[in-house]
Amino acid sequence: MAPSSLEISVHIKAPDFELITPEAASRMPQERLFSRGGVKIVKISPTMVMKYGDSVHMSEARTLEFIRHHTLIPVPQVYAAYTHGPFEEREEEWASKYDTYMFLDFVEGQTLEKEWDNLGGDEKSRIMHELQGYLEQLRAVPGGTYIGSLNNGPVMDVILEY
Repeated sequence: MAPSSLEISVHIKAPDFELITPEAASRMPQERLFSRGGVKIVKISPTMVMKYGDSVHMSEARTLEFIRHHTLIPVPQVYAAYTHGPFEEREEEWASKYDTYMFLDFVEGQTLEKEWDNLGGDEKSRIMHELQGYLEQLRAVPGGTYIGSLNNGPVMDVILEY
C-alpha cells in the first residue's frame, strides 16, 4: 500500500503530548533498548521510550493505563498510543497489517531477569513480598471473572499464537 494511504488511528493521547508520527520518529536520534520479532523499543529522549511494531498490541497500553488509574503499582505513563497502517506486504504471514506505537516513560534500571542471580536472599525476599503486594492490588480491583484483556478481549501473548 502506498505511504499516502497509510493512516494513524490515535487510541490514547495525554492532553499536553504532541503526537510523534512514524516519519518524525524515524528522523529522531534513537538508542535501541530491545528488538525481537515484531517488537522494538527505542529511547527517543532522556525521559521517553517508543515501543512499536506489528507485534505490539494496543491492549498493553490500555492495561498500563488501567493499572495506573486503579492501583498504586508503579507502571510507566502512556503519553500516546496509536496504530499505523494498513500495510499490505509483510514478510511474515502472521504479522499484523498495522504497527502499534506507544510512547512511555523511560524507567532507568535493569530487568529482574538480569539481576536476580546477583541478589542476596534478603533482597530476593523483599522483592517477592513487593510483588505479592502488587498481585493483591490487582486481585482487589473490582471486576468479573473473565480471563482475558480489558473489555473482555482476548489474551494477547505471542506464546498463545502457536
